[in-house]
Amino acid sequence: MNSMERVQILGHANAALSIILDSLHSFYAGALGVDIISNIHPEENEFNDLEYLHSGIETRLFHIDEWTPRKPGKFILGAMSPKTKQIIFNTFSNRFGITAAEFINVQHANVTLCNGTVLGRGCNISPGVTVAPYTNLGDFVTLNRHVSIGHHTELEDFCTVNPGANIAALCRMKKGSQIGIGASVIDRVTIGENALVGAGSVVTRDVPANTIVYGAPARVVKTRS
Repeated sequence: MNSMERVQILGHANAALSIILDSLHSFYAGALGVDIISNIHPEENEFNDLEYLHSGIETRLFHIDEWTPRKPGKFILGAMSPKTKQIIFNTFSNRFGITAAEFINVQHANVTLCNGTVLGRGCNISPGVTVAPYTNLGDFVTLNRHVSIGHHTELEDFCTVNPGANIAALCRMKKGSQIGIGASVIDRVTIGENALVGAGSVVTRDVPANTIVYGAPARVVKTRS
């Protein structure tokens, strides 16, 4: 990426932006320019008071109503949670025709991706992450700080794994599912679509779609709409 190129972050959640900008700077430093396009107004942003800008990155701010996409573009989703990622992607896709193929992956310099790892589009991988061999990440997968993913595991589109979580080998996270902080998933477990594993849980068996599980071992505590 040369100094004349810019990436465009779609959606404005300050907490996520601080992490994304730090990862971008670890790769590109002063060679990077970033446009951030908000789909909401400041009063609608629950993280509006959090600092997020990086002193080493030239940043320009826009609202969606005042913005025209640069095409061909290098786009990034400015969010971490599965639901928010899907809302932002659908908003910009419907309004501007932006496709998943136009998104780039954000990967911190301090990440280990082993042999045979396959990344989709729009993935966001934070520092300290280790992905074992022959793991397949779909589009818009988020792996937060110090996550470990076992070999031959599959994470489908819009999945999120939060800091310190461990997923063992031969597992599958279905679309839009999420693993909480410090949770562990043993070998050969499937996490159903739109399911949520609570922080610190130990998952020893398959998790049904649209449920919240919690505990050690994890049990269903609630259903999700």
